[in-house]
Amino acid sequence: MVGVQGYVLRLAVEADAKALAQVHIKSWREIYRDVFPVHVLEKLDVAMHAEHWRSVIATVPANIVVCESDRVVIGFLSLGTSNDYDSCGTAGEITTIYLDPQHWRRGYGAALMSWALSQAENRGWQRINLWSLQENHRARAFYESVGFRFDGATKLGCLSERFSDTAELYVTLIRFSRQLVT
Repeated sequence: MVGVQGYVLRLAVEADAKALAQVHIKSWREIYRDVFPVHVLEKLDVAMHAEHWRSVIATVPANIVVCESDRVVIGFLSLGTSNDYDSCGTAGEITTIYLDPQHWRRGYGAALMSWALSQAENRGWQRINLWSLQENHRARAFYESVGFRFDGATKLGCLSERFSDTAELYVTLIRFSRQLVT
C-alpha cells in the first residue's frame, strides 16, 4: 500500500526482521532512557530481537505492517486478537507500534494507526486495545491524539524476556481502547 509524502506501508516479510529489531531497540533506548537503567537498555540485542520478529512474521505475516521511507524501514505496527479477560473475541489489540525516533511527529505513527483501525474494522472487531507502560507519557499523548482513551484497566507486566542477562523487570501497564463503528 503506497502512502502520501513519500512513504510506503506494506506487510512485513521475514527479511525485515533485523530492521524491525533495530527500530524497536532504537525507539526503546530513546523512550525509556529515563525509566530503565542505561546498562539495561544497552543490553538490548539486535540479533535476539531479530529472531523474535522473524518468528512472529513467519507465524502471522498479515498482522505486521512496516512503514518505509526511501526504502528504509522506519517503523512498524503489529496487531492481533485481544486476549484480555473482557474481550470475548470481539476486540483486537495493537501489540507493538514503534518508529525510529528521527521520524517521530511526522505523521507516520498516525498512518500506522490508520492501517490498524482499517484492519480492525475488516476483521469485525468492536474495539481495539493497546497496552502502554504507565511511564510512557509521549506514547500516551499520541494514543489519545488518535482517538484512544485510557479505560481504567491496568496490569503488571514482566519484561525480562526482552533482555539478556538482566533480572526480571516488572512494570505497570495501562490499557487504552477505542470503540469501532460496526
